[in-house]
Amino acid sequence: QAYLRDLHQFRDFLEATGNETTALDSINVLLLRQYLAQLQKTCERTSIMRKLSALKTFFRYLVRRGVLSESPVALMSAPRRQKYLPQVLSAEQVGTLLDSPCQSSAMLIRDLAILELMYSSGLRIGEVTRLDCQSVDLSQQQVRVMGKGGKERLLPIGRQACAALNSYLQERPHRSDESALFLNYRGKRLSARSIQRHLKNRLLQLNLPTTVTPHA
Repeated sequence: QAYLRDLHQFRDFLEATGNETTALDSINVLLLRQYLAQLQKTCERTSIMRKLSALKTFFRYLVRRGVLSESPVALMSAPRRQKYLPQVLSAEQVGTLLDSPCQSSAMLIRDLAILELMYSSGLRIGEVTRLDCQSVDLSQQQVRVMGKGGKERLLPIGRQACAALNSYLQERPHRSDESALFLNYRGKRLSARSIQRHLKNRLLQLNLPTTVTPHA
């Protein structure tokens, strides 16, 4: 449906520029560049890339069906994808996030342990949710992580992260049948969505940028 809308938009361009009667084999690179130049006035680069992809697919189909001998879009290059710098917290903001007084609530102690562990060992959010109690060895100050593709690695844990994890483990329900390290209030494995939500709430409370992700 998106490709069809893109093709309709190209047809509208041909009509608006007086080229509605142009035969398919007469559409050339010059006309296509004129179309892309018009798109740049109103569309983001990602949208232009998709619209060009739609045209490439359409003309490739026409060549495959024998309607055209070659595609006028084949040698056209898409505009470079716009690069965005990731938004991260400064060292001072991270200090505010981790050093702010933590109330005695077990959930807040858990959240602080998660933040300290992620900051100390550079874990992704999915890796945190997959951790089991036996994944962490506080005596050796290390954590065993199962990453992408089932690859396992051993990472060091900083002193402050160890202290936060120790505080959390003392509060963690010991009678839980769940082997997961981090549990939700129902005693089940904590989800990535919950970690994201709790981080956003904490950033909001501390007047820090709420657009920062756990990975950032």
